[in-house]
Amino acid sequence: MLSDLFKRLVFLLISFLLIPSLAFPASVTLVYVTPNSGVSAGGHTAVKIGKNVYHYQFEEDGRFYLVRDNWRRFLLVYTELANRSLFLYELPVEKRQAQMLERILTLDKTRQDLDAYHEKMFWWTCQMIFSLSDPKEQFRLPGAGFFEDAVPSGPGAEPYKRLRKGLFARYGSNIIEDEITRINRGIERHGQKVLDQYWGVEFVDILQKRFALQAIKDGRPLARSGLIYSSVSTPLAPAERRFLEDLAHQLEDLISLSFLSKIKGTGNRLLINLARYLAVMKSLEEKRLVFLDPFPDKPKTVNVSGEYLPAEELAFIYERLVKEWRQYLTISVGKQNPILFLSDLERLNARMAELNKLTKGEQRIRVFRSMITPAKSAAIEVGLNEKTRRLLMREKENLQMELNRMEKGVKNQLDYNLLVENCSTKLHQKLRNALRWQERGGNFKPREELGFIPYMLHQAVIRRFPEGKKRVIMSRRLREVAKMEGLPGTLLRESNVLTSTLYAWRPQDSSFLMFTDNTFWLRPLYGVINTLYSACYGIYGLAVFPFDRGTRLKAGGLGVLYSLPEMMFVNIRKGSYFAPDSSFLELSP
Repeated sequence: MLSDLFKRLVFLLISFLLIPSLAFPASVTLVYVTPNSGVSAGGHTAVKIGKNVYHYQFEEDGRFYLVRDNWRRFLLVYTELANRSLFLYELPVEKRQAQMLERILTLDKTRQDLDAYHEKMFWWTCQMIFSLSDPKEQFRLPGAGFFEDAVPSGPGAEPYKRLRKGLFARYGSNIIEDEITRINRGIERHGQKVLDQYWGVEFVDILQKRFALQAIKDGRPLARSGLIYSSVSTPLAPAERRFLEDLAHQLEDLISLSFLSKIKGTGNRLLINLARYLAVMKSLEEKRLVFLDPFPDKPKTVNVSGEYLPAEELAFIYERLVKEWRQYLTISVGKQNPILFLSDLERLNARMAELNKLTKGEQRIRVFRSMITPAKSAAIEVGLNEKTRRLLMREKENLQMELNRMEKGVKNQLDYNLLVENCSTKLHQKLRNALRWQERGGNFKPREELGFIPYMLHQAVIRRFPEGKKRVIMSRRLREVAKMEGLPGTLLRESNVLTSTLYAWRPQDSSFLMFTDNTFWLRPLYGVINTLYSACYGIYGLAVFPFDRGTRLKAGGLGVLYSLPEMMFVNIRKGSYFAPDSSFLELSP
C-alpha cells in the first residue's frame, strides 16, 4: 500500500516538474465550439494554453475524461471534420496564473490517467484469475495468436535454425530448456503471491516468455491469420532488402538479450520481437513485405459505404495512402530507428489493407484511434497445479468486491451530469481557482447565469472580463462558402444538400435538405422544410428497415429532432466531413 502511494506521489511530482515555467504564455484562451448533431448538440467548451488545448469529452467506455490535445489536431477535428465554428476569447492573465492553470490541469489529467490505469490493470488481473480458477476456461495469451497451433515435427524453418545457432553460441546448448524449467517453477510461485493490480500483468509477462522460448525450441511457424501482406505489389528494392537484413540482425540481438533479462515486460517484448523477426525473414524469403496484424482481437469497426464516402473520394484517399507509403519507405530507410520504423510500417500497412477492402466492395473496416502494439491472442494451457487453482478460487469473491469498489471510485471521478458535471462546469471550476476570479470581481457559480451551457458560460466570461480579445475561426463549410461569394448561383446551389458542391450527405448527420448555419431570417422557413423532408425520409426508412437495419429510419427521426429548433431561429446541425487523407480512419466523427 505504501509502495503504491509512494509511486503515485513520485509520478505526480515528476509530471509537475516537467512543465517548464518559461514555456507558459501570458494568456489563457477560452474556446466555445458551436453545436452539431450527435453528442455535441449543446456545444462544447475548451481552454487553450500555448499550443495545448484542455477539454472534457466522452470516450468509448462512456466516461467523461479530461483530454489534452495539440491545437492543430483540435482544429482538424472540430473545424474541419466536425464542421463547427470556434469562438475564442483571450483572457489577459499574469504569467504565473497561466502557469498555475496548466499545472492544475496537468496534475488532474495525470491523476485521472493513473487511477484509470490502476483500475484497468486490476480488472485485467481479476478476469485472468477468474479464468485460471475455472478448469473449463481457456486462457488467451496476448501475442500467441501470431503462431500456428500445431507444433511441427522437425526442428523448424531456416529462421529458427539461425536464431538457435546464435543463442547456443552465446549461452550454451541447454539455455532454452533451462529457462523453460526455471519459468515453470516461477509460474507456481507467482500463483501464490499477494494478489494486487499488477499480478495479472506480471503473470502474463511470465507466460509470454515461456511461450516464446517454447516456440523457438519447437520451431513454431507464424499463423497466416496474424499477418498482413503489403498491398503495394512492387518487389523489394535493394535498399529495402538491406533494411530488412539489418533489421533481422537487430531483432536477433534483442531476442538474445531478452533471454536472461529479469526486467518487467521482457516476456512481451521477446514474444512480439520473435513474431516480427519471423515476419521480416518471411519478407526476405518471399521478396515482398509482410507485417504483423496490429489490430486487437476485438477492434473498433466502422461502416464506410458509398453513402458515407463517394467512390471518387475513396479512390483519392487510397492513392494518397499508397503515395505516402512509398515516400515513407524511400525517405526513412536507413535514417530512423529500425524497430520504431517497423512499428510505424505495421500501422501504415494495416491502414492500407483496410482501405483496400473498400476498393473491393466491402463496407465494414477496422480502425484504431491510438498507437497500438501487435497483441493477437490465442488460447494456451497454463499448467497450474490444483493447489494453486483452489487458492485462486478462494480469492474470487474478495477480488470482485475490490474491483467493484475501485470501479465505483473511478466512476465517481469521471461521472457526467448535465447541470453539475459537464464540459463547461468542470473547466469553469479550474479557471475560477487558478485565475483567482473572486479577487478580480468576476467570480460566479455556473448555475447563476446558466453557465453549465457552453455558450452562456462564454458570454458570462466576456461580460465580466471585457478587456479580453475576441477571435472567430469559421467552420469548414462556412469558410468555403465565403470564398465563393459573388459567384452567380452560389448561394442557391450551396443552400441545400442536393446541389451542394462542398458537402456530401452522411447518414450520421441526420436527414435534412436546407443548411441553416449561414442564414438567420430564413432559418424558421428552412426548419419547416427540413422537418417535412426528414419526416418523409423517416417513412422511407421504415419501408427499407429490413435492408439497412434502421439506418435511414434513425436518420429521419433525428432529422426531425434537429429541425425543430431551427423553426425558433436556433441552429444545431451543420453536417460533417471525412478527413482528406488516411487520417479519416482514426479521426472522422
